[in-house]
Amino acid sequence: MTKNDKQPCIIPGCTRKSCAHGMCHSCYAGARLRIVRGLTTWAELEEAGLAVKRTHRAANPSPFEAAFLKMKDAPGTTPGGEGTA
Repeated sequence: MTKNDKQPCIIPGCTRKSCAHGMCHSCYAGARLRIVRGLTTWAELEEAGLAVKRTHRAANPSPFEAAFLKMKDAPGTTPGGEGTA
């Protein structure tokens, strides 16, 4: 599937193109906000048919993901890249 062939958002009444978990950016942001606030989980949304379960991860992480994982693995670092000393 190419970038231009994306499926419509899974949320009823939404006609935008999906980007993550079967939802458009706007619906995904709303779902993620409710998850972060502890109001629901991805599993609950998937069971209700309001999200699509992720089936794979990219074989090669994005440059941001690679840098983030490297930062998380380095002891004594902060997100800004500075040590905690």
